[in-house]
Amino acid sequence: MQIGIIGLPNAGKSTIFNALSRGNARVEKFPFTTIEPNIGKVAVPDERLSKLKNFLRVGEGIPVEIEFMDIAGLIEGASKGEGMGNQFLSQIQAVDLILHVVRGFDNPDIPYRKGDLDIKGDIDIIETELILRDLDILQNAVNKLKAREDIPRKKLLAEVIERLQQGTPLREIPLKTEEQQILTGYGLITLKPVVYLINMGEDKKVEDFPCTSELIERNLPVLFLCGKIEEELSQLSDSEREEFKEIMGIQKSGLQKLIKVCYDMLSLITFYTIARNKLHAWSLKKGASVVQAAEKIHSDMAKGFIKAEVINFEHLVGFNSYSEAKEKGRVRIAGKEYLVNDGDILYIHFRT
Repeated sequence: MQIGIIGLPNAGKSTIFNALSRGNARVEKFPFTTIEPNIGKVAVPDERLSKLKNFLRVGEGIPVEIEFMDIAGLIEGASKGEGMGNQFLSQIQAVDLILHVVRGFDNPDIPYRKGDLDIKGDIDIIETELILRDLDILQNAVNKLKAREDIPRKKLLAEVIERLQQGTPLREIPLKTEEQQILTGYGLITLKPVVYLINMGEDKKVEDFPCTSELIERNLPVLFLCGKIEEELSQLSDSEREEFKEIMGIQKSGLQKLIKVCYDMLSLITFYTIARNKLHAWSLKKGASVVQAAEKIHSDMAKGFIKAEVINFEHLVGFNSYSEAKEKGRVRIAGKEYLVNDGDILYIHFRT
């Protein structure tokens, strides 16, 4: 599960990355400092994990992790190779979700896009380059199809090309499941879900960015945070950070909200397993079966699947122990067809 952080040069992508991963990505005012992408893994906030760990009296709780990739800044002409654009666009093709960082702070020293803040203009530059990249991919695909080959596919490609030419990203075009599957095979960038992150200056407020209402009307997630403050908070110890949040009356940091939004945008749920005194959280697509959950843990579990013992977190914590829940009949036996729910605790039986 990989999320690509993109944006114009000096929008604060590496600052956000450092705050997320407590990493040491270089933050410079020169474009293209991030030639090779920085990669960091971040734990998904999960209050149930710590509660379950204490309830089940296990030694370790292992959270779900999301991988963030800090991709170099894109510029106008990236789709034609400007500023190493081809390399950077190829990196975006590999991610599952796009985190589009937009500059919401004033800085006269930034060499690119000087002048007043222009949130919509900055977003449009990136979106245009991604659309142009997808157009290039699809037009090449159409050219490779033979005259009488796969008429429905040719019709679909012609339709989405027309919509792209109108400036509509593929994620905003209603598609049937089979159409989505066909297009996914081409590695199209604008088909990927996106989260917009306005990286605000310390002197800014959400009300200073009314132009983002257009994104919200299009049902696109928009988050606001100050990357500089979040990066400074990330350098504190856990106890210092919690103390600061308590003083400021903050329940969740901006980064915690961001990670949760990205997780939800990927239509993921969390299930849990217990083995060798370890409680392990796993991510899974909504609507997936218990066999697919077993595959996440180990392929042998899926191949030799017999059955699974299942109880949901909400039901388990109503008892004094797992044993009591089992005695009272709240631990159910599930077969291959069972669809895993968010918060399920699974014990999978399988043949070796």
